[in-house]
Amino acid sequence: MVECHTRGPGSSQGNAFEPFLRTADFWLRATGIYMSYKGTQARAGLLRAFAGKTEAELKEEVRLAWAANVRLACCCTSELFQG
Repeated sequence: MVECHTRGPGSSQGNAFEPFLRTADFWLRATGIYMSYKGTQARAGLLRAFAGKTEAELKEEVRLAWAANVRLACCCTSELFQG
């Protein structure tokens, strides 16, 4: 990822490529977010079409998967499992 370092408003020194780097950084981040959103939409559509699942079932599946990941993260960082 492109790293962007901005200068304060009183800074007279500047990099000629700084605006380009800021723009590239923004679009890289925005594209990743948008593509993950569209991928999730496509997955939900395929599940609805081929698995015959309703939207409520899909939401419940996502909620359960999220909760399982949170529990796993808690267990893995717990002192009990730090041999």
